[in-house]
Amino acid sequence: MVTSRIQQDNSYYESWCYFYLGLFAFENSARPKNIGQEYIEGHYFIWVKLMEWISGNDSKSSHKDSNEDRAIKHFIGSWESWKNRIGKDDATISDSEYWYKITHLERTSHMAITSIKHKNIEAAKWAIDALIYWEDEFIEIHKLANYYMWHSAIVTPDLMQDIPEGLKELIAEKNNFNEIEAATISLLNYWTDIRCLTAAYIISLTGYIDNHILKEFLSYITEAKRIKPSGHISNTTNSINNASELIGIYLRQNGSWNTQNDYKERLEKHIENVARIQEPAWVSGRVYSFDGNTRDQYLSVFFTTYGIGLSTREFSISRDWQSFLNSCSIVEKENLINSLSSLKSTTEEIEEKIIDLFDIDHEEMKSRKSNFEKSVDVLINDLKEDTTRSIIESDVDENILRSYSSYASENNFSKEKGPIPLSMFDKVFHTSASEVTLRTFKITNFNKSNVGRGLEVNRAINEKEWLNNVMRQRAQLDTFRKLIMGTNWTNHEVKSANEVIEHAVNEGRSIIKSGKTPILFIGPWSVFKKIDSSKWDYTPKSERLPYEIKIESGMPESYICHIDGIETYRLPFSRSPECFLTPKENMESLEIAEFDEGIYVNIAFEESEDDPLTGTLSLRYGIEPRIGIEKGHRYILSDAED
Repeated sequence: MVTSRIQQDNSYYESWCYFYLGLFAFENSARPKNIGQEYIEGHYFIWVKLMEWISGNDSKSSHKDSNEDRAIKHFIGSWESWKNRIGKDDATISDSEYWYKITHLERTSHMAITSIKHKNIEAAKWAIDALIYWEDEFIEIHKLANYYMWHSAIVTPDLMQDIPEGLKELIAEKNNFNEIEAATISLLNYWTDIRCLTAAYIISLTGYIDNHILKEFLSYITEAKRIKPSGHISNTTNSINNASELIGIYLRQNGSWNTQNDYKERLEKHIENVARIQEPAWVSGRVYSFDGNTRDQYLSVFFTTYGIGLSTREFSISRDWQSFLNSCSIVEKENLINSLSSLKSTTEEIEEKIIDLFDIDHEEMKSRKSNFEKSVDVLINDLKEDTTRSIIESDVDENILRSYSSYASENNFSKEKGPIPLSMFDKVFHTSASEVTLRTFKITNFNKSNVGRGLEVNRAINEKEWLNNVMRQRAQLDTFRKLIMGTNWTNHEVKSANEVIEHAVNEGRSIIKSGKTPILFIGPWSVFKKIDSSKWDYTPKSERLPYEIKIESGMPESYICHIDGIETYRLPFSRSPECFLTPKENMESLEIAEFDEGIYVNIAFEESEDDPLTGTLSLRYGIEPRIGIEKGHRYILSDAED
């Protein structure tokens, strides 16, 4: 409705330009924050409609051009009038005005991309100029007394929402941490990051407007230069003109300290919204997949392109950043190492972009690329050295070892939840560790960082599960070994799987007749395959075993079935040619060492003499079975497939 009347009545459009500003001013006294943000959003969508109208108006006349030019300028004037509604007054992050500025900044960036995608060069110039002018409008840089005294580069809107006292001290160093000033600095940094996001997306645009114009736009955005200066003295700062500053921006956007994940999500959301502007129509019902997140698709190319292009010589990060990174945890340093390493990856397409954007030849590009890679490697090596030093100097954390002992003990040494054959013993006793012969299982080359006191590291997601499974396997193997070694066996040498099963069924029937319960443990794959295939109806009757086979529910792990009343299980041993048949009653009792209440494994760590970053994790435990005097049967398959 708005755009259809611009040609006939420009004043009608002008009234719409100020419509949301008027609503904002009228409801100023009792307006919820989200409503104020919606007014700014609504104002932006008038710009979208304006771009659609101009791109769809094919008539050619000086009157049309003048009308369009006047409409663009009038909108920009109304858009920049938000400074009079929101104001430059100092605000903390708890004030609505702070978040109004955030919304206005994000939509100013969107205006630039909308203009370019509608191939409107003049509108794009005005939108980009509004983006650069945004700092002058909403931030009074001369009031930021601590901007150059603090480690200001780390401060972001999301960090300000949940900033611990320790981090405040790191940022302000020996100065007082002023909340209002910090909030203003976070806006300044966010403005710089939004410019980076906008430039990163523009680099990817092809087929909209001429490449040399896009190149010009990128220069204005990265260097914070006005396209449409109005003659006043600009206070604009934060020009991205050297590689050291660019890497500082990269560190802010990709750090993992405190609430950086929230900030990453904010940046991701912004670039996703930018990418949706005039997006292609997808086919309904189809799934479209992309590699990585949207932010990484664009920003990695931007930082690599400009990082190399600006590396006219080798560089280092500022002392503020060096000091701050030294205070980061190991996990934060490791994440940054991985992230920084990816910056060195280039393609032929990226190298061509660098040559074009910076007007250099191939040899100069190679030289700058070398400077960039060497400088990034120095930073990575510094982070690695800091990480190594922290690990070497750390003491072993006994609390972590106790938690490991708890992980390893859980569900592994009880009759109810332990592995077979431990759970098959008639009685399970937990006895003081001092009264049981202990065994030790050692895991070598274990990273010391996992057990160092005060070290926050990237732990495996399944660390607890892994440690529990390791101990479960050891408990099972040891119990089986002691069961096999402690039983009086009658040995049978057999030549086929059928012969094993025939013997076992016959001996099993004898055990049942004696009033006991036969248990068969199967090693060879061929025997297991023969029994398992007989369980299923789809197996031809001629290929099934001529015995009664039942499958009972709620049985322990490794259970296969009941064959003629014999409980049948797989052995945990690898490539065993043997099967064992024994009365279950032979497994009389099991004595398990208990180090503390519910703790059946004692874990210790010993540092390596050869490698200070690793050591040996020792797991001590004790399992003593009491085996009955009943004879069992051992079947040794001479032609086992395993």
